[in-house]
Amino acid sequence: MPQNRSQLLDELRASEALPDLILPDINMPKKTGFDATRLLNNWHTFVVRIRKSADAMDPGEMRRPTILVAEDDEDDFYIFFLALQETGLPVTLLRAENGDRLMAMLHERVPDILFLDLDMPCKNGQQCLSEIRSDKRLDALPVVIYSSFDDARHVEYCFRHGANQYLVKPYGFSELVTAMKNVLTHDWTRPLDRSEF
Repeated sequence: MPQNRSQLLDELRASEALPDLILPDINMPKKTGFDATRLLNNWHTFVVRIRKSADAMDPGEMRRPTILVAEDDEDDFYIFFLALQETGLPVTLLRAENGDRLMAMLHERVPDILFLDLDMPCKNGQQCLSEIRSDKRLDALPVVIYSSFDDARHVEYCFRHGANQYLVKPYGFSELVTAMKNVLTHDWTRPLDRSEF
């Protein structure tokens, strides 16, 4: 059992998988459990692993799609992470906390799908969407807007500027899980028409 924040973080970094639950003591030496929790929440990369028995694992299933979510709000990202785990789909999840970081990450590696918040610092989601669609290397990247804005003006802008789908952040967790399953199992070689958007 880790005795302080440094041991906790070292153990997590060395581990092949994230634990299902971390309960840090708020009175740990060096840094408190609050500090460790804040640091864990700020990690950019989470690997979501589907839980299957070894004999049920097909080697053909091992390729995990990469999902990049551009989301500056810690709580919204955490809810997104939990909902993604709940889908049971094996994916690698990356996070960009602002528009500038998002564009830098896209230049390093193109994910399989992008969830894009509209209200972000540095560059907002609309600016990022325009840049993405003007870059031929990113032309085939499925972009799902993931926003609390549900007005027709934002939806229409995103449709006209090349977003593949507009997902309003649901109020209920189960609705979010269902919406994410639909997005992640959709065949993105077939674009959605305006009525499905």
